[in-house]
Amino acid sequence: MKRDLVEMPPDVAAELDRLAARYRAANGPAMQLLGIVGGQAENLLERLPDRVKDGLEEATRVALERALVLAGESRRNVADQPDWLNRLVTTALGA
Repeated sequence: MKRDLVEMPPDVAAELDRLAARYRAANGPAMQLLGIVGGQAENLLERLPDRVKDGLEEATRVALERALVLAGESRRNVADQPDWLNRLVTTALGA
C-alpha cells in the first residue's frame, strides 16, 4: 500500500521537533532516579498489611475526590485565564 506524504507547515514541523526533543530529555537521570525511588516505594507498600494498604488507598481516593470537587467549584469563582498563565501555574505546582 502506497501512502502519499503530506508536507507539514514549517511551524508544525518545528513544534513536533521541539516536542520530540522534550520527550527524549524527559527520561534523563532525574527521571530515572525517580523511577528507581518510586519502584522501591511501591515494593515497600506491597509489604504493608492489607488493612493498612486499604486505608492508604481509601485516604488517597477521598483526597482525589475532594480535590476534583474543589477544582470544579473554583471554576465558578475564577474566570478563565490565558493559556500561558495556566501553563505557568501548572508547571510551578509540578503537575
